[in-house]
Amino acid sequence: MRLQNTSTHSIDAKLRLFAKRKGYMLHKKSGGFMIVDHWTRALVAGQEFDLDPEEVQDWIEQLPDNR
Repeated sequence: MRLQNTSTHSIDAKLRLFAKRKGYMLHKKSGGFMIVDHWTRALVAGQEFDLDPEEVQDWIEQLPDNR
């Protein structure tokens, strides 16, 4: 999934869907993201909402397809 030439709202929506399909949730605050495990609610990345969209995408892409 590439996020080029897309509005911020659309990028956020795509990242949330991408994360959800892998079993994670995204939380956003002040433009930064946090990744949380959907099942355990454990924080897994971006403790201080310090992930940008590209970092979120890279983090999720490295995950196996099935959890």
